[in-house]
Amino acid sequence: NEEMRTRQLSGQNIFRETNGWAAFGYRSRRVVINTNFVAERRAPPRLEAESAQKRAETVLGAPASLLELTNEIWRGKVA
Repeated sequence: NEEMRTRQLSGQNIFRETNGWAAFGYRSRRVVINTNFVAERRAPPRLEAESAQKRAETVLGAPASLLELTNEIWRGKVA
């Protein structure tokens, strides 16, 4: 994790000496949909479509979150 790696780098004198301690980190997750296996018309509907962007995503049928992938309709279609 970010905190542990920062501590490891600090122990190797990578960071200059300061009066305090600072952590940094970045994490990114992506969901990739293979439309050869999941047709847009079979994707589950959105629970909420608040904005134009959300409505556009609903039309495309792609899951908007990792939580949405727990929907039964995705069983056997996610790796």
